[in-house]
Amino acid sequence: MKKEFVRVKVLSNSKFGEEIFVLEVQNKFENSPEPGQFIMLEPLNQRSVMPRPFSVVYADCDSIFIMVEIAGKNSQIYSELEEEDEINVSGPLGLPFILEKDKHYIFVAGGIGIAGLLFVSIGIAQEEKKFRFFFGVKTKKMEETSCLLSVEVK
Repeated sequence: MKKEFVRVKVLSNSKFGEEIFVLEVQNKFENSPEPGQFIMLEPLNQRSVMPRPFSVVYADCDSIFIMVEIAGKNSQIYSELEEEDEINVSGPLGLPFILEKDKHYIFVAGGIGIAGLLFVSIGIAQEEKKFRFFFGVKTKKMEETSCLLSVEVK
C-alpha cells in the first residue's frame, strides 16, 4: 500500500555533536508510528529523487522524532532545518516490533543503528521491565549520541 506524503512543520532540531541530530516534526498521521517503524522524508537536494527512510526514535500524538547522521547532501540540508520550516513526510511504514510479555530483552546497536531501538527501549523502561542495551561506536563523533541512553532501568 503506497503512503501519500503530508506536509508537516519542524518542531525542533537538536544537535548531538557535529554530525548527529534529532529532528522533531509534527505528527499528522492517522495512525501514530510504533516502535520498529520508520518514516520517509522528501529529498531536499534538487539532484535527488528518492525519499529517505528514517527510523522513528519516539512518537506521540503530536510529534515524531528521528535521528539523522550527516552523510550526504540531503542529510546536511535536513540538519539545517529550523523550527517552523516545513517538509513532506510519508509513513508510518514497516512492521512494528512485537514484544512478548514477561521476557527479558537484550538490544545490540551500532552507530546510527541505535535510532531504531530507542523507541522500543523507552516503552520497555516506562513499563519498568528489565532489559539490557549494548551500544558500540567506531568513531569519536558517535560517542556523543550516548547521552541519549540516559534511561534508568530497574
